This record gives sequence, C-alpha cells and structure tokens, in this order.
Amino acid sequence: MDLKDILEPQGLKAIREMNDKMTALSKGLSLSPVTEYMRQMEEQRKLFHGQFSGISQALSISMPSHMRAIDEITKGITPFVDQITKMHSPYQELMKQIQEQTRPFQEALKQFHALQDQLNFSEISKAFRGVTDFIRSIPPEHLIKVRLHSEHWLIGDDELLALVIEEDLHDNEEIIPFVIGYYKANGWHRLNTIVGEWQADIEPGRLKVFQAAIAMSKDADHEDVHLLTVPALIAQIDGLVRDLYGILPKLTRKRVEQEIKDNLPAELKGKRTDVRHDVAVQTVAEIVDFWSAEMLQEVIFSGLFRDSNKITPDDSYSLFRHKIMHGDKEYLAYGNEENFIRLMLYAEFIIKLIKQIKDGSMTIEQAA
Repeated sequence: MDLKDILEPQGLKAIREMNDKMTALSKGLSLSPVTEYMRQMEEQRKLFHGQFSGISQALSISMPSHMRAIDEITKGITPFVDQITKMHSPYQELMKQIQEQTRPFQEALKQFHALQDQLNFSEISKAFRGVTDFIRSIPPEHLIKVRLHSEHWLIGDDELLALVIEEDLHDNEEIIPFVIGYYKANGWHRLNTIVGEWQADIEPGRLKVFQAAIAMSKDADHEDVHLLTVPALIAQIDGLVRDLYGILPKLTRKRVEQEIKDNLPAELKGKRTDVRHDVAVQTVAEIVDFWSAEMLQEVIFSGLFRDSNKITPDDSYSLFRHKIMHGDKEYLAYGNEENFIRLMLYAEFIIKLIKQIKDGSMTIEQAA
C-alpha cells in the first residue's frame, strides 16, 4: 500500500477546508473573551512541534513537508478544540465543523500507524543495503553501456567503454562528443575496420553501400554529406533486418508466430497484423540471448523503426526510419555525424546477430 495513497486524498482536502474555517474562527475569537485560548493554542503548537518526526525516523524515510504540517496542526488543535467546545459561545458549532473536517485525516493517520506496525523495517533496510551493494559491484563499463543503450546507442567496443571510464565522463552530454571523436579519428579508421570485417557475412552489393558511405564521409568537404549517407544506411539496415528474419530457424519462428497471434487482443484477431518484429525478438531471445533480444526491440524496433503513431515531437531521439524516408518536414535535421555513427553501429549489431545464428547449431533444413 502506497503511503501517498493513504494520506493525501482525504488529508489534503481536509486541511484546505479546515484552513478556511480557522481563518474565520481566528477573526471572530480576536473580538471575544476567548482570545486567551489563542495564546494557549500557540503554546500547544510549540509543544507538539516536531512530534511527527518520530514516525519519519522509524520509517527511515523523509516525509513531505506539507504532511508534517498537517499532522502538527491536527495534533495541536485537538486540545484547543476540546477546551473551547466546552464553552457556550457562538463559535461552538464552528469548532464542531472543524473537528469533522479533521476526522478523515485522523483516520488516515491511524491507517498509517497500523501499516507501520506491520512492516519489518529492519529487514527492509537490510534489503536496500543488499541492492546498493549489488549496484556498487557492477563494473562501471556495464553501467555506461546500459546508459548509452537507453539513449538508443549500441556500443559494443570494450576499448571505447574503457576510455570513457578513464576520461571520467559522467553524462551523455560529455560522452556523445567523445564517441563521435573516437570513431571519426584517423579518417573514420575504426568504422572502416568494422565494415571490412563484414565481407563474409553480408551481400557484396550491400557491403558497397557501407563502404561508399565511409568514403564519402572521409573525402567530402561538404558539411551536409550525411543528409545523403543517413537515408542510404537506413535502407540497408531495413534490408539487414529482413535478412535476419530470413535466417531464423523455421520451426521456431513458426511456433513463435502462432503463439503471438494466439495472444493478440480480440479486436486484432482475424486481421492482417504484422507481427514479424515481435517474432524476431522472441526468437532471438530463445536462440541467442535475452540481452540481444532486448536491444533488438528497444534500439532497432522501438527506436529506428518506431511506429509513426508512437512518435512525439518532444522526443530527443529523432532517427526514425519512417519520418526520414518519407521526407517529413519536421524531421529534416537528421544529417549529422552522430546519426551516421549510430547507423553504422546498428548495422554491426544486426550483422553480428546474423553471424551468431548462422554459426549456431541449427541445420540448413531448419532455416527459412
């Protein structure tokens, strides 16, 4: 049960309404013999100040300031209400209304105290320490890799990750220019080396497109050269995904496809629904590994190939196949070195997947 769900809905409403009534009450009391009780109220406020911190310390959490204020007001006003409601004055009914307004919050606090009694905070604290220790044990290069992947980068170069750590780069604003410089150094030497290793794994005609993109980047003086390289590479990655789908083991692919179609929502069953992306992800998870499947889904399909109806203008990532290849006027600023490198690394990732599957244990008869 969420503490916020217990305290806020009734408590905040009660304190807002109670505040309005207290304003009216204070104004009336200042003109009456019961002014003395206002002084007593101030004394009570001083006495009960900080009482709620005991709960906070027991929970080892920091309670919101407005919740502390509500609790103090509720506890502090109770003695005052008890005294003043014993008097026969024009304000007695008003004070009863204030009591009614505070009752929901008092009930909410009772629920909170009951919840506190049920929880074993010693065990919870121990569990959190265990999680913290585990996070600290993760190699920093793995954390950087995950962070870059969350920004739709696919970095598999251990040397690059080691350099990022060595340079003590902490956020993406620092890392991305470093990554660009790393791959651009010496006339795009590293990308040229990567592409040279693909010769046995992709069609010669497709290989020429990647080689030409690097040659254009190396030789062209025009700053907008990547307005041409990026669409060319997107088209080839589209082809590589089709190649990947084509070499998935036929029996596994067919079974997975049927499972996915059987679990479609009722409104989609019987319609021509393209589930190839889902089939590819689930099959890769089964025959390669879950990490590769996750990257295929999150970076390639949910990033580069994202459905148009799921693209929002405020997204910091703008390398969308559909928008670029169809010339959307809102997505014409794609031609830069960052996107060029991203696409080369996407291609490397897919080609490595294809190679892993080809080098696997399935026979040629099992492949589609």
